[in-house]
Amino acid sequence: YMETYEGKHLPIPHCIRGTEGWKINSNILTAIINSTAREFKKIEKNTFGYLDICQEVNDIVHGAVYIDEYNITIVGFCTDICVISNALILKAGYYSNGNIYVKADCCAGVTPETHEAALTVMRSCQINII
Repeated sequence: YMETYEGKHLPIPHCIRGTEGWKINSNILTAIINSTAREFKKIEKNTFGYLDICQEVNDIVHGAVYIDEYNITIVGFCTDICVISNALILKAGYYSNGNIYVKADCCAGVTPETHEAALTVMRSCQINII
């Protein structure tokens, strides 16, 4: 990834497989496990916006053709780059009539200001910020 256009333009190397920063924070993992979520999946991707995210979500819900009855909650880093890209791909490309949530306190942006800006944009695109 670090050799891609995106990787070369990141301010610092991050989310490198096998490093501490790649792992899911234990507090977040515990919260997910203790939540009412039916399924949980960590999605590895090689770009900010991951076009295969729609198929990944479809696989989670056992091959449903359309997943209107499900809620999708997204957590991750960076709110203003990866989270917003993937939330918008899901909303526009596959799940336009469903409930997509972004858990704001389980996300972080490059800066607090860009985190808030991304949340504002997602709200305007009918993505639920919780």
